[in-house]
Amino acid sequence: MLRRQVGSTFFVGERFKKNIASRRRNAGFAGHPLSTATKLICLAGGIEHVAVAFDKDSGKEIWRALTAKEPGYCPPMIYEAGGKRQLIIWHPEAMNSLDPETGAVYWSEPLNVRFGLTIPTPRKMDDRLFFTTFYNGSHMSNSRRTNRPSRRCGTRKKPSETETVHLNSIMSTPFLEEGYIYGVCSYGQLRCLKADTGERVWESFPSYDCRRQGAVGKRLSGEERRPVFPVQREGRF
Repeated sequence: MLRRQVGSTFFVGERFKKNIASRRRNAGFAGHPLSTATKLICLAGGIEHVAVAFDKDSGKEIWRALTAKEPGYCPPMIYEAGGKRQLIIWHPEAMNSLDPETGAVYWSEPLNVRFGLTIPTPRKMDDRLFFTTFYNGSHMSNSRRTNRPSRRCGTRKKPSETETVHLNSIMSTPFLEEGYIYGVCSYGQLRCLKADTGERVWESFPSYDCRRQGAVGKRLSGEERRPVFPVQREGRF
C-alpha cells in the first residue's frame, strides 16, 4: 500500500503487490520492510533470498541476497560506517553487512541464535554495532572494516537466559550512549554495561533466581513476564 501527501490531501492506494516465498518463522512475521528513497527492502528467507530489494515505484526486483533457513524477526537497518552506507541484516545464522544499492556482502559473521530469536534492533555507537539475544547474550562488532568485523564481547559459550552476565534482551532494543549500553535483560533487569568491555556497571534491582522461579518450578505470573522497554526522557530512563 502507498500513502502519499500532495498539499493537504492524502492519497492511499495499491502501487504493487508481491508474493514473497518466505520461510515460516517459529513465531510468525515481525521484521518490517525498510523504505529508502528508491527501494523497499524486505525479509523473505531461503536460498539467496533472506533479503530482497524492490523498486519502490514499480515493484521490480532489484537484488536478492543471503541464504538461511529462516530470516528471523529483526528489521533491516542502514547505518553509515567506514565511509559506506551499510545495510545490516541479522538472521539466526549470521550478522551481515550489505551494500544497500547492490546487495553485495561487505562482511558476514556467523552466529547461531537459539530458536531464531534475532529480535532487538542492532544499535550503532561510533563504528561499532551491538547485538543482543535472549539466549546467546551480547555481541559487539566493528563495522568500519567492511571486509570483516572485529571481536565480540559478552558472548557466552553455552546459551542461557537464566545465567546472564551482560545483556540478554528478548525484544526491547537497547540504548547506546557516551560509552555505555542501557537495556532490559531476560527477566526484567534494567542494566548498564561498559560498551568497550561489556562489563556490567549496575542493574536496577536484584535479578530473579530464574532457575527457581521461571525455568524450574514456579510459573512466572503475568506481572513478572510482561515486556519492558527502556524509554529515555530528560536524560533519565
